[in-house]
Amino acid sequence: MTANIFMFIGALFCLVGCIGLVRLDDFHARVQSVVKAVSMGICLILLSVFIRLGFTDMGIRALLCAIFIWLALPGAMYALVRGLHKSE
Repeated sequence: MTANIFMFIGALFCLVGCIGLVRLDDFHARVQSVVKAVSMGICLILLSVFIRLGFTDMGIRALLCAIFIWLALPGAMYALVRGLHKSE
């Protein structure tokens, strides 16, 4: 039951991020919407996979992927926006 709740909340975060990607005008606002909402949504979905599967091979992989996405995606998007800003 808890895994289903995390899955639903993660899907809502991803939906909000995608709507922000389509609706916002500025590139920087789009990137911020995607980084904050979609990374949180993906991490929640992977956490729900971990809760459902437990400490199996696939469950631990899902947890490690969630941690990696949570740590790496903001830095990667920062580098992308900084490179775009310097090229302008």
